[in-house]
Amino acid sequence: MATTWVTIPPDFTAILLSWSPFWPIIGIAVAWPVSDRIGRKDVFYITMAMYGVGAIGITLSYSFYLILIFIAILLFASGGELNTIMALSQEIMPRQHRSSTMLLELNFIPLGGLVLAGVAFSTAYGSIFFQRIMIAGTTVIVLIVLLASRRYLPESFLWLATMGHEKQA
Repeated sequence: MATTWVTIPPDFTAILLSWSPFWPIIGIAVAWPVSDRIGRKDVFYITMAMYGVGAIGITLSYSFYLILIFIAILLFASGGELNTIMALSQEIMPRQHRSSTMLLELNFIPLGGLVLAGVAFSTAYGSIFFQRIMIAGTTVIVLIVLLASRRYLPESFLWLATMGHEKQA
């Protein structure tokens, strides 16, 4: 939606095509070792903050270049969560529930896309101001859900033990 708010320089059409797959890959590459160093749960809080910054930035952006930067932040965060979620679920779930947990995780990806498509479709013929408000409102709702769910999420006991926190694990 945000790319319809501004004029896209003709030379950047190819960049738009590669932007969406590029930043999640970078997020995966960066978050994987970071989650091994600082913990899975802390990475989730960092990516959640990045979602907030990216969405608020897009909502307030009036330049194509700023929109690109904030989309990159959102995509980086989503990639950063991908491996972290899979690693954590493999580490904390009992063996008999791991495969169904992985399927559930993979099914939440299209659910997020469906929510975004719903917001985009419901605002397609609205004003840019209305679209910005909808992005901001969706962001607030998503961040509340993420904060509520992550608050009770345990840290990986395997990570805790590896880091020398056997008692806490």
